[in-house]
Amino acid sequence: MIRTILAAALALACSLPAISAHAAARDRVFVASYGSDSNPCTFGSPCKTFQQAVNVVADSGEVTAIDSAGFGPISITKGVTITSPNGVEAGIIATGDAAIVINAHPTDAVILRGLTLEGANSTEFGIGVSSAGKIEIVDCVIRDFSNNGIDIESNNNTLVHISNTKVMNNAINGLIISAQFGMVTADLSNITVIDNNIYGILIRDGALVTLDKSDISNNGVGQPADQGCNIEISGPGGPTDSQAYLKNVTMNGPGENCSIQQDGFSIVYISQVMGSFANQAGSGNVMYSDDTNIIQGPSVTFFPMPKN
Repeated sequence: MIRTILAAALALACSLPAISAHAAARDRVFVASYGSDSNPCTFGSPCKTFQQAVNVVADSGEVTAIDSAGFGPISITKGVTITSPNGVEAGIIATGDAAIVINAHPTDAVILRGLTLEGANSTEFGIGVSSAGKIEIVDCVIRDFSNNGIDIESNNNTLVHISNTKVMNNAINGLIISAQFGMVTADLSNITVIDNNIYGILIRDGALVTLDKSDISNNGVGQPADQGCNIEISGPGGPTDSQAYLKNVTMNGPGENCSIQQDGFSIVYISQVMGSFANQAGSGNVMYSDDTNIIQGPSVTFFPMPKN
Protein backbone atom coordinates (compact mmCIF):
# COMPACT_ATOMS: atom_id res chain seq x y z
CA MET A 1 0.00 0.00 0.00
CA ILE A 2 2.59 2.55 1.10
CA ARG A 3 4.69 1.83 -1.98
CA THR A 4 1.86 2.96 -4.25
CA ILE A 5 2.02 6.47 -2.81
CA LEU A 6 5.78 6.69 -2.30
CA ALA A 7 6.59 7.84 -5.83
CA ALA A 8 4.19 10.77 -5.58
CA ALA A 9 5.59 11.74 -2.19
CA LEU A 10 9.16 11.68 -3.47
CA ALA A 11 8.14 13.79 -6.44
CA LEU A 12 6.73 16.34 -4.01
CA ALA A 13 9.98 16.45 -2.06
CA CYS A 14 12.05 16.89 -5.20
CA SER A 15 9.82 19.62 -6.62
CA LEU A 16 10.52 22.01 -3.75
CA PRO A 17 13.65 24.16 -3.41
CA ALA A 18 16.59 22.26 -1.99
CA ILE A 19 19.61 23.36 -0.03
CA SER A 20 22.53 24.67 -2.01
CA ALA A 21 25.30 22.15 -2.51
CA HIS A 22 27.70 24.76 -1.14
CA ALA A 23 25.77 25.44 2.09
CA ALA A 24 26.24 23.42 5.25
CA ALA A 25 23.10 21.67 6.43
CA ARG A 26 21.94 22.88 9.84
CA ASP A 27 21.15 20.57 12.74
CA ARG A 28 18.06 22.62 13.62
CA VAL A 29 15.76 24.52 11.29
CA PHE A 30 12.41 26.28 11.68
CA VAL A 31 9.05 26.81 9.99
CA ALA A 32 6.49 29.55 10.61
CA SER A 33 3.22 30.81 9.19
CA TYR A 34 5.00 33.95 7.98
CA GLY A 35 7.98 32.06 6.54
CA SER A 36 9.10 31.49 2.95
CA ASP A 37 10.63 28.42 1.36
CA SER A 38 13.23 30.68 -0.22
CA ASN A 39 14.51 31.47 3.28
CA PRO A 40 17.42 29.56 4.89
CA CYS A 41 15.03 28.10 7.54
CA THR A 42 16.75 29.80 10.48
CA PHE A 43 14.79 31.08 13.45
CA GLY A 44 15.02 34.62 12.10
CA SER A 45 14.22 33.57 8.51
CA PRO A 46 12.06 30.45 8.77
CA CYS A 47 10.70 28.29 6.00
CA LYS A 48 7.01 28.04 5.12
CA THR A 49 6.59 24.26 4.80
CA PHE A 50 7.72 21.18 6.66
CA GLN A 51 8.87 19.64 3.38
CA GLN A 52 11.41 22.34 2.62
CA ALA A 53 12.65 22.28 6.20
CA VAL A 54 13.12 18.49 6.01
CA ASN A 55 14.91 18.92 2.69
CA VAL A 56 17.52 21.27 4.14
CA VAL A 57 18.01 19.98 7.69
CA ALA A 58 21.02 17.77 8.44
CA ASP A 59 20.55 14.03 8.83
CA SER A 60 19.08 13.32 12.29
CA GLY A 61 18.43 17.04 12.71
CA GLU A 62 15.35 18.78 14.09
CA VAL A 63 12.55 20.79 12.46
CA THR A 64 10.64 23.07 14.87
CA ALA A 65 7.41 24.98 14.26
CA ILE A 66 7.58 28.50 15.70
CA ASP A 67 3.84 29.26 15.62
CA SER A 68 0.50 27.54 14.96
CA ALA A 69 -0.27 26.97 11.28
CA GLY A 70 -0.65 24.32 8.60
CA PHE A 71 2.74 23.35 7.19
CA GLY A 72 1.90 20.91 4.41
CA PRO A 73 2.47 17.19 3.74
CA ILE A 74 5.92 15.61 4.10
CA SER A 75 7.97 12.87 2.47
CA ILE A 76 10.75 11.77 4.84
CA THR A 77 13.77 9.82 3.57
CA LYS A 78 16.25 10.37 6.42
CA GLY A 79 16.41 10.53 10.19
CA VAL A 80 14.69 13.66 11.51
CA THR A 81 12.70 15.06 14.43
CA ILE A 82 9.67 17.22 13.60
CA THR A 83 8.25 18.97 16.63
CA SER A 84 6.35 21.90 18.05
CA PRO A 85 6.65 23.47 21.51
CA ASN A 86 3.80 23.45 24.01
CA GLY A 87 1.04 25.84 22.99
CA VAL A 88 1.84 25.61 19.28
CA GLU A 89 -0.39 23.55 16.99
CA ALA A 90 1.71 22.38 14.07
CA GLY A 91 -0.87 21.15 11.62
CA ILE A 92 -0.99 19.25 8.36
CA ILE A 93 -4.25 19.54 6.47
CA ALA A 94 -3.30 16.87 4.02
CA THR A 95 -3.75 16.86 0.27
CA GLY A 96 -2.98 14.03 -2.13
CA ASP A 97 -2.46 10.51 -0.82
CA ALA A 98 -0.90 11.00 2.62
CA ALA A 99 0.02 13.57 5.21
CA ILE A 100 3.39 12.00 6.07
CA VAL A 101 5.23 9.24 4.19
CA ILE A 102 8.35 7.74 5.80
CA ASN A 103 10.81 5.80 3.64
CA ALA A 104 14.02 6.31 5.60
CA HIS A 105 17.13 4.13 5.93
CA PRO A 106 16.93 1.03 8.14
CA THR A 107 19.11 2.74 10.77
CA ASP A 108 17.28 6.10 10.78
CA ALA A 109 15.11 7.38 13.62
CA VAL A 110 12.08 9.51 12.74
CA ILE A 111 10.40 11.37 15.61
CA LEU A 112 7.08 13.19 15.22
CA ARG A 113 6.01 15.25 18.22
CA GLY A 114 3.10 17.62 18.77
CA LEU A 115 1.60 17.38 15.27
CA THR A 116 -2.07 17.51 14.24
CA LEU A 117 -2.86 15.63 11.02
CA GLU A 118 -6.25 16.25 9.41
CA GLY A 119 -7.42 14.18 6.43
CA ALA A 120 -10.71 15.99 5.79
CA ASN A 121 -12.16 12.59 4.78
CA SER A 122 -10.42 12.84 1.41
CA THR A 123 -6.72 12.12 1.96
CA GLU A 124 -6.11 8.37 2.36
CA PHE A 125 -3.40 8.03 5.00
CA GLY A 126 -2.19 10.02 7.97
CA ILE A 127 1.25 8.47 8.52
CA GLY A 128 2.59 5.72 6.25
CA VAL A 129 5.85 3.93 7.07
CA SER A 130 7.63 1.67 4.60
CA SER A 131 11.16 1.87 6.05
CA ALA A 132 12.88 3.19 9.20
CA GLY A 133 14.90 1.89 12.11
CA LYS A 134 12.85 3.68 14.75
CA ILE A 135 9.54 5.55 14.72
CA GLU A 136 8.33 7.75 17.57
CA ILE A 137 4.91 9.41 17.48
CA VAL A 138 4.26 11.48 20.61
CA ASP A 139 1.56 14.01 21.53
CA CYS A 140 -0.04 13.84 18.10
CA VAL A 141 -3.60 13.81 16.72
CA ILE A 142 -4.41 11.86 13.52
CA ARG A 143 -8.02 12.04 12.33
CA ASP A 144 -10.50 11.94 9.47
CA PHE A 145 -8.50 10.03 6.86
CA SER A 146 -10.31 8.06 4.17
CA ASN A 147 -8.22 4.91 4.76
CA ASN A 148 -5.87 4.37 7.75
CA GLY A 149 -4.72 6.88 10.35
CA ILE A 150 -1.30 5.29 10.93
CA ASP A 151 -0.04 2.54 8.63
CA ILE A 152 3.28 0.96 9.67
CA GLU A 153 4.31 -1.76 7.21
CA SER A 154 8.07 -1.49 7.38
CA ASN A 155 10.27 -3.62 5.11
CA ASN A 156 13.04 -3.80 7.72
CA ASN A 157 13.42 -4.28 11.48
CA THR A 158 11.70 -1.33 13.14
CA LEU A 159 11.10 -0.19 16.71
CA VAL A 160 7.89 1.81 17.21
CA HIS A 161 6.92 4.00 20.15
CA ILE A 162 3.57 5.79 20.20
CA SER A 163 2.37 7.68 23.28
CA ASN A 164 -0.10 10.38 24.32
CA THR A 165 -1.60 10.26 20.84
CA LYS A 166 -5.19 10.23 19.52
CA VAL A 167 -6.20 8.36 16.36
CA MET A 168 -9.86 8.84 15.50
CA ASN A 169 -12.61 8.93 12.91
CA ASN A 170 -10.70 7.20 10.12
CA ALA A 171 -12.74 5.43 7.45
CA ILE A 172 -10.89 2.07 7.59
CA ASN A 173 -8.43 1.45 10.44
CA GLY A 174 -6.98 3.62 13.13
CA LEU A 175 -3.56 1.97 13.39
CA ILE A 176 -1.92 -0.89 11.46
CA ILE A 177 1.28 -2.53 12.70
CA SER A 178 2.59 -5.13 10.27
CA ALA A 179 5.84 -7.09 10.30
CA GLN A 180 5.43 -8.72 6.91
CA PHE A 181 8.79 -7.49 5.62
CA GLY A 182 10.77 -7.29 8.88
CA MET A 183 10.48 -7.52 12.66
CA VAL A 184 8.30 -4.71 13.99
CA THR A 185 8.24 -4.26 17.76
CA ALA A 186 5.85 -1.61 19.08
CA ASP A 187 5.35 0.00 22.48
CA LEU A 188 2.02 1.86 22.70
CA SER A 189 1.08 3.76 25.84
CA ASN A 190 -1.51 6.34 26.82
CA ILE A 191 -3.11 6.32 23.39
CA THR A 192 -6.74 6.86 22.42
CA VAL A 193 -8.01 5.05 19.33
CA ILE A 194 -11.73 5.65 18.84
CA ASP A 195 -14.48 5.76 16.23
CA ASN A 196 -12.55 4.14 13.38
CA ASN A 197 -14.80 2.29 10.98
CA ILE A 198 -13.23 -1.20 10.79
CA TYR A 199 -10.42 -1.87 13.28
CA GLY A 200 -9.02 0.40 15.95
CA ILE A 201 -5.66 -1.40 16.00
CA LEU A 202 -4.76 -4.10 13.46
CA ILE A 203 -1.71 -6.20 14.48
CA ARG A 204 -0.54 -8.70 11.88
CA ASP A 205 2.24 -10.59 10.11
CA GLY A 206 4.27 -11.39 13.21
CA ALA A 207 4.35 -7.96 14.87
CA LEU A 208 5.06 -7.76 18.61
CA VAL A 209 2.98 -5.12 20.39
CA THR A 210 2.72 -3.94 24.00
CA LEU A 211 -0.32 -1.75 24.77
CA ASP A 212 -0.71 -0.07 28.15
CA LYS A 213 -2.93 2.56 29.80
CA SER A 214 -5.03 3.13 26.68
CA ASP A 215 -8.62 3.53 25.48
CA ILE A 216 -9.44 1.62 22.30
CA SER A 217 -13.20 2.09 21.92
CA ASN A 218 -16.12 2.31 19.49
CA ASN A 219 -14.18 0.91 16.57
CA GLY A 220 -15.94 -1.33 14.05
CA VAL A 221 -19.35 -0.38 15.43
CA GLY A 222 -22.05 -1.93 13.25
CA GLN A 223 -19.61 -4.28 11.53
CA PRO A 224 -19.84 -8.10 11.85
CA ALA A 225 -17.59 -9.45 14.61
CA ASP A 226 -15.18 -10.92 12.04
CA GLN A 227 -14.98 -7.70 10.00
CA GLY A 228 -14.64 -5.00 12.61
CA CYS A 229 -13.26 -4.82 16.14
CA ASN A 230 -11.42 -2.63 18.60
CA ILE A 231 -8.30 -4.80 18.26
CA GLU A 232 -7.62 -7.43 15.57
CA ILE A 233 -4.58 -9.72 15.86
CA SER A 234 -3.45 -12.20 13.22
CA GLY A 235 -0.23 -13.90 12.15
CA PRO A 236 1.16 -16.12 9.40
CA GLY A 237 1.94 -18.98 11.77
CA GLY A 238 5.09 -20.81 12.76
CA PRO A 239 7.76 -18.78 14.55
CA THR A 240 6.20 -15.50 13.39
CA ASP A 241 2.95 -15.56 15.37
CA SER A 242 1.77 -12.04 16.12
CA GLN A 243 1.89 -11.28 19.84
CA ALA A 244 0.11 -8.62 21.89
CA TYR A 245 0.47 -7.75 25.57
CA LEU A 246 -2.50 -5.70 26.81
CA LYS A 247 -2.56 -4.10 30.26
CA ASN A 248 -4.78 -1.37 31.69
CA VAL A 249 -6.79 -1.17 28.47
CA THR A 250 -10.43 -0.11 28.13
CA MET A 251 -12.41 -1.20 25.07
CA ASN A 252 -15.92 0.23 25.24
CA GLY A 253 -18.61 -0.23 22.62
CA PRO A 254 -22.16 -1.43 22.07
CA GLY A 255 -23.03 -5.02 22.87
CA GLU A 256 -22.36 -6.24 19.36
CA ASN A 257 -19.00 -4.51 19.28
CA CYS A 258 -15.97 -6.82 19.45
CA SER A 259 -13.13 -5.95 21.83
CA ILE A 260 -10.45 -8.47 20.77
CA GLN A 261 -10.47 -10.53 17.59
CA GLN A 262 -7.89 -13.25 16.90
CA ASP A 263 -7.88 -14.37 13.29
CA GLY A 264 -5.02 -16.66 12.42
CA PHE A 265 -1.91 -17.46 14.39
CA SER A 266 -1.56 -15.11 17.35
CA ILE A 267 -0.82 -15.00 21.07
CA VAL A 268 -2.49 -12.47 23.37
CA TYR A 269 -1.81 -11.72 27.04
CA ILE A 270 -4.41 -9.60 28.88
CA SER A 271 -4.29 -8.04 32.34
CA GLN A 272 -6.63 -5.38 33.75
CA VAL A 273 -8.54 -5.28 30.46
CA MET A 274 -12.19 -4.27 30.29
CA GLY A 275 -14.22 -4.93 27.15
CA SER A 276 -17.30 -6.53 25.65
CA PHE A 277 -16.14 -9.83 24.18
CA ALA A 278 -13.24 -11.67 22.60
CA ASN A 279 -13.44 -13.89 19.54
CA GLN A 280 -11.11 -16.48 18.02
CA ALA A 281 -12.02 -16.87 14.37
CA GLY A 282 -9.04 -18.84 13.10
CA SER A 283 -6.74 -21.64 14.22
CA GLY A 284 -3.50 -21.44 16.13
CA ASN A 285 -4.66 -18.75 18.56
CA VAL A 286 -3.97 -18.59 22.29
CA MET A 287 -5.28 -16.02 24.79
CA TYR A 288 -3.82 -15.84 28.29
CA SER A 289 -5.75 -14.02 31.01
CA ASP A 290 -5.30 -13.35 34.70
CA ASP A 291 -8.14 -12.73 37.17
CA THR A 292 -8.10 -8.94 36.74
CA ASN A 293 -10.07 -8.77 33.49
CA ILE A 294 -13.72 -8.01 32.78
CA ILE A 295 -14.23 -9.45 29.32
CA GLN A 296 -16.41 -12.17 27.86
CA GLY A 297 -15.49 -14.61 25.13
CA PRO A 298 -18.32 -16.77 23.84
CA SER A 299 -16.02 -18.84 21.65
CA VAL A 300 -12.71 -18.30 23.47
CA THR A 301 -10.73 -20.53 25.82
CA PHE A 302 -8.82 -18.34 28.27
CA PHE A 303 -5.62 -19.89 29.60
CA PRO A 304 -4.06 -18.89 32.94
CA MET A 305 -1.33 -16.33 32.62
CA PRO A 306 2.02 -18.14 32.41
CA LYS A 307 4.43 -17.62 35.28
CA ASN A 308 7.67 -15.81 34.63
